[in-house]
Amino acid sequence: MERNWKKINERTYGFSVDRKPIGTIAFFPNSLESKAMVKMGEKEWTIKRTGFWKNTIEMVDTAGFRVASIFAEKWYANHYSLVINESRYTLKLRNNPLSEWVILEDGQDLLSYGLNVGDQKETANVKITSSKGNQAFLFDFLLWYLFVPLAIENLGDPLTFLLLLTAQ
Repeated sequence: MERNWKKINERTYGFSVDRKPIGTIAFFPNSLESKAMVKMGEKEWTIKRTGFWKNTIEMVDTAGFRVASIFAEKWYANHYSLVINESRYTLKLRNNPLSEWVILEDGQDLLSYGLNVGDQKETANVKITSSKGNQAFLFDFLLWYLFVPLAIENLGDPLTFLLLLTAQ
């Protein structure tokens, strides 16, 4: 099963599996909550940062019902708890050898989004690894929400360069 993200415009990405469109995510990075809007078919969700320090991430549906939440287990840890539809998973940020976000179920990798270097070792790209039979596409949208800033920083997105250039 080939998972793929394609940039539609400066803030919107389309997600497909085996070249079949699944949904889109639109980022609103200038909002206080760092919002993103997810659409899959007729369903819509909002991903946003909550809490005083904005260190908790929630995914809510159009009625405001919390579908998923991500929160740090400890301030200084590199792993988080992910609760989605009342099931609990572990979310980790790894840096071995390149940065990657991974969702674990009972200690086993379920889905990961990481930086990867090709055979020529000149450019980095995104490597998505999923366990067989993983059809929980909400995981993909949550990981993409977390992974996009890392990808933009490391993959040389021209928008980032322009933003840095104008910020000086």
